[in-house]
Amino acid sequence: MAQLKLSFKNPVKLLILMAIPLAGIILGNRGAESEKVCISISYCITGGGQESDILRRLLDRDEGMFSFKEKENEEELTDDVAAGKSECAFVIPASFFEDMRRGKTKGLITQISSPGSTLGAVAAETLYARLYPECAKRRMGDYFTKESAIAGYSPELFDINDVYETYERIYNGGGTFSFDYEGGREYSRPTVSDVALSPVRGLLAVLVMLSGLCGLMTYYSYAENPVYAKMSVRFVLCLAPMLIAALVSFLTLAFVKGIPGVDRTPAGLGGELANMILYVVICLLFMMILGLVPGMGRMLPAFIPVYVLCCLVLTPVFIDVTSISPLFEKVSYFLLPGWYLR
Repeated sequence: MAQLKLSFKNPVKLLILMAIPLAGIILGNRGAESEKVCISISYCITGGGQESDILRRLLDRDEGMFSFKEKENEEELTDDVAAGKSECAFVIPASFFEDMRRGKTKGLITQISSPGSTLGAVAAETLYARLYPECAKRRMGDYFTKESAIAGYSPELFDINDVYETYERIYNGGGTFSFDYEGGREYSRPTVSDVALSPVRGLLAVLVMLSGLCGLMTYYSYAENPVYAKMSVRFVLCLAPMLIAALVSFLTLAFVKGIPGVDRTPAGLGGELANMILYVVICLLFMMILGLVPGMGRMLPAFIPVYVLCCLVLTPVFIDVTSISPLFEKVSYFLLPGWYLR
């Protein structure tokens, strides 16, 4: 209790601890829905007719990592790409779907991109994915009403609208690769706050561990007096700062919205609290074992920055390095934050 009281009476420590949740709140409320991480793609439609409206409807949907913006003419597309306002641009004929039905499948769309573009091919695939379902629907209608073995029964028993209705029902029926996300946004495009808050949980785990290491370093200054060179003193000096850091960390996870990997339901927060308590116990055991190493008092100032750096790089605080090499997964077992983040 005396150590906790000393920590709470230190204004510098309190300011540092309170800066963590405050920074999270600011990032979490910084226009998460308005500041989208989105790559701009320009397009223009040459010609006119009803198919132009269908093309706009398919391209102007607010989803995915690309945002398609219509321009008046090809000159505007070239200017946007040259100025870096658009990753690339597409010139699409208004008769695109009709040309595809007639078998003209090459050279319909012109892509404009700069030599420095790295996502032009991905943008082209995305454009294709937007337009293909409509092409497939029309081709299916032509096949069943003109080419199939049952084409002779059209339009007496069925017509092309029946084929279109069946296609839409099957295509949108969720029979293949359908996922429902409860409590999530309709589209999963990342926002600025999502990216900024993604390492918060890992950084808080590092903070709790670092608090214990600093407590262990404090112990060695106490242990110069033989009266305080006891296991119980080491236990208290390591545990007290970790409890405060763990409390602030849990409050940050509970009240800052938008931190990836945190379930803010009562059951989810209960599990998070249990994980935090277990993590503090694991860290405490590590500090106790570390304190038994001969000469650790002299090595600790050099050990702490190296160990913290390894935790930041080799545990999934910023990136999951285990996807690069399975060897890193074995190394992460010796790094405390890895246990909390699993």
